[in-house]
Amino acid sequence: MGIVRSQDSLSGLLRVTASTKEFQDRVITKMDFSDGGGAEDDYSTNIQIAELNAMNASLAVIMWKKQYGFYRDSSGAHSFSYSIAANEMVNEDNA
Repeated sequence: MGIVRSQDSLSGLLRVTASTKEFQDRVITKMDFSDGGGAEDDYSTNIQIAELNAMNASLAVIMWKKQYGFYRDSSGAHSFSYSIAANEMVNEDNA
């Protein structure tokens, strides 16, 4: 999750990425473990983060279940993002 405060409200992206054997190298190169350069910590001070965490976790479970055939996956995407402000979901890379 990349969450920023903008005009007294939260914005940002929720990202889900499947790290399969075929895509593991690409996934590792996209990972960013930085702390945002000392930015204000909305993750520990903003109550709205709870539902964003829940949504991101639910999307990750759905992606995992797609990998194992519980849900149909016609996109073949290994990564997608949800934009909070735009209310849009976008596939980022396909098999």
